Amino acid sequence: AIADGASSGMFSGPWARILVEAAVQGGCPEDPNHTAQLTDWLKLLREQWLEEIPPLAELKWNQKKRLHQCGGGYTTLLWIETAASPTADAEDVETSAGSDRVQFLCRSVGDCCLFHVRNGALLQSFPISDSNELEATPLTICSVNRGRDAELQFRSHSLDCCRDDLVVLATDAIAKWLLEQQESNVKVDWDTIWTWPVEDWQEFIGGLRAKRDIRYDDTTLVMLKILAEPTEQPSLPENDDGPGRADLSEPPAEEETGGGWSSRLLLLVCVA
Repeated sequence: AIADGASSGMFSGPWARILVEAAVQGGCPEDPNHTAQLTDWLKLLREQWLEEIPPLAELKWNQKKRLHQCGGGYTTLLWIETAASPTADAEDVETSAGSDRVQFLCRSVGDCCLFHVRNGALLQSFPISDSNELEATPLTICSVNRGRDAELQFRSHSLDCCRDDLVVLATDAIAKWLLEQQESNVKVDWDTIWTWPVEDWQEFIGGLRAKRDIRYDDTTLVMLKILAEPTEQPSLPENDDGPGRADLSEPPAEEETGGGWSSRLLLLVCVA
């Protein structure tokens, strides 16, 4: 999951973190566009936000005024849920185990984006495919129930992934840059980005900001790789134990697939 707190609110950072943690832990509404389901899910999270922010009595007068005016914290949100997909016709997939896939169900409100990459090429992006769309003010979830949850419009998308695919979640600033590269037919070296430690990512983003190729904003990238898991552990990037990288595979409770390997996920998180 990934979220981007809006600067138009107050204490949006903690609110974004709370929603991401809740989405990762599961229990998200089966249909987030069902207002009652969404509001019920948000109820405890909103209470948690109130507990974590400074008490109203401790705020300065200008902070109280701003909080009253903006109404709370705001954040976009995108999460994915994984499940083993059924065997499918994979004639268009260049893999020796084309019937072995992982299916993702994606949910999104706002302008965080998902990129599906195979063999170094971008297959699709969701929910935005045109960089110009990222100029608009996104829908956001408020940390206070203001009776407007029904106005939120979650978008959903199913994604069918194969071994070695990359699923990339990005906040809007870097998502815009990535889409602009695609639109300009400039190749993004996804495989190299995958091997970077966080320090290299921060240096790269700093360079883009210095050249004004990207607006100065919180810039987060979450990269999820589908790995084969044969009898021996697969070779991981040399900097696997570096900051930001986390192996999501569970100790062997996996199901063997027809191709002799089981789905395995490796996660890289980069923040700048």
